[in-house]
Amino acid sequence: MAEAIAFDIAVELIIKLSSRALSKIGLHRNLKNDLNDLKRTPN
Repeated sequence: MAEAIAFDIAVELIIKLSSRALSKIGLHRNLKNDLNDLKRTPN
């Protein structure tokens, strides 16, 4: 029983950490695209 609870907690932790990591990757990608757009904008 305790192993099942520990497993469920570990799964939830992995899901939350991976979601956060993917979110950060998305933010970095958007920032990179925005910077590229600014570089192409005429002064």
